[in-house]
Amino acid sequence: MKLSQRLNAIKEYLPRGVVVADIGADRGELSLCLLKEGIAQKVILADISEKSLSRAKEFFAEEKEVERAEFRVGDGLSVLAPKEADYAVFAGMGGLTICEILSDRPGVTAALRGLVIQAMGNSDKVRALINSMGFRIAGETMILEEGQYYIIIHAVPGEQVLSPTDIFAGPCLLARRDPLLRAYLKEEKVRAQAILIRLKKKGKGRFRQEELNVYLKQIEIAKRRMEEYMCF
Repeated sequence: MKLSQRLNAIKEYLPRGVVVADIGADRGELSLCLLKEGIAQKVILADISEKSLSRAKEFFAEEKEVERAEFRVGDGLSVLAPKEADYAVFAGMGGLTICEILSDRPGVTAALRGLVIQAMGNSDKVRALINSMGFRIAGETMILEEGQYYIIIHAVPGEQVLSPTDIFAGPCLLARRDPLLRAYLKEEKVRAQAILIRLKKKGKGRFRQEELNVYLKQIEIAKRRMEEYMCF
C-alpha cells in the first residue's frame, strides 16, 4: 500500500507491535497501512464527528484488517483511557489544536510511549508544549511535497533542555543541518521581508512589524546555528 511522502515519514517513526491512536484519522490510510505492514497490532481511529469518521469506516470496510481497528467519535484524546494506546499520531491538524488536545488530557498524554506529530503550522508551539509535558524530541523529518513543507516530530518520554532556537527550528533538523530546513528558512526570510516592506510603506501594522522583526531575527539565529554545526 503506497502512502504519500508525508504519511510515509510518519510511519517510519512507529515501532513494530504497538497500539496506535490515529487522532483526526481522516480516511484512515495511515492506520490501514500500519496494520497491513505489521507495524501496529491494533489501531484506534478517532475523529470529531460520526460524519468525519465515516470516511475511514468506508475505507476499511472491505479490508480484513478492520477486525483490528476501532472507530471512535470524540474530541482528541478524550476517546482514550490512559495506557490504552502506546503511540498517538496527529497528522494534518493545526499546531495550536494539537496543543489543546494534548493539554486537555494530560493523564492520557503522559501515559503514552510516544507521539508522532505533523502539525500544519506552529510546530514551535508543539515542541515547547511537549517538552514541558515530559517528552524529548527523538527525531524530526522535514518533507517538501507538492510545494508544501511539512515537519514530522517524533517525541518519547524523557527530559531534554531546548534552547529558544531549538524550539523555533527543531533540534534534530538543526543538528544535521537539514537542507530542506535551510531552504525553508531562506524562503521564509524572503516572505517575511516582503511583508515588512509593504507594511512600512503603508505606515501600518506596527505590532505586526515588531512580530516580523522578531521572526527574522529567529531565522538568522537558526541559520547561524546550522553554520556552527558545520565547524565540528
